[in-house]
Amino acid sequence: MLLKRIISALIMIPLAVADVLLGGWWFAGAVLIIAAMMLYEWFSVTGAKALWAATAALIAIWVAIAAHGSVALSIYLLIMGSIGSAFICLVRGGEEVAKWVAIGLTYITVPMVALIWLIETPNGSWVILWLFVVVWVTDVAAYAAGRLIGGPKLAPAISPGKTWAGALGGLIVAVVAAFFATPYMLTMHSLDAVVLAAAISVVAQCGDLAESWVKRRFHKKDSGTLIPGHGGVMDRVDGLVAAAPVLAVVVAVSPGLFAATGAA
Repeated sequence: MLLKRIISALIMIPLAVADVLLGGWWFAGAVLIIAAMMLYEWFSVTGAKALWAATAALIAIWVAIAAHGSVALSIYLLIMGSIGSAFICLVRGGEEVAKWVAIGLTYITVPMVALIWLIETPNGSWVILWLFVVVWVTDVAAYAAGRLIGGPKLAPAISPGKTWAGALGGLIVAVVAAFFATPYMLTMHSLDAVVLAAAISVVAQCGDLAESWVKRRFHKKDSGTLIPGHGGVMDRVDGLVAAAPVLAVVVAVSPGLFAATGAA
């Protein structure tokens, strides 16, 4: 399993970095493809109906942010798409299933909008790469520390494999990685980088737990089987899904934090 995870990571990481550096429609298109795969997995896990309606809403939201750069229009379409898809699902599958359609559409499109908006901000490519570093290091370090140290479980009712040692290990290593990597990517002050990396690491781990809770709620081990050693797409990007909107808010509020360095 570990070997499969390493091989998959060695393939996915260069592709992700290349998409970010290419930017523009390359990045927006890649985000749309990933979001569409996540939507399919979400419907497979939850048993929700009206996939076609949710897909149409997803594409409309993507066009709003990718072609028009309008966050407000994206939010409007998300609300209308969620209501419409949930209503169709309500008619076909009942109130409980309809709820998961709206939740899933929100869960998938909000980070999609956040990432496409971020790439268009000044130095957006480097901001997203910085985000990738923090989230990826958190994931790898948490997995390694949890396996090597073990100890008390973090949330046994949600994800039996996660431990406090893993969570703290992921947090600590992410902070250290941000401290050393930030000067080569952004002009952010070291203290700001450490504090923000700590917050992003915690949010990413909460995103991981949230996705685990959904899978456990529907008695699924993985969201899919597409990525060897990792499961589905949702299993791979669960931390990023939670962290991207948070970072987008920080950038919107304090854009001056994220100027690129001369080295970048």
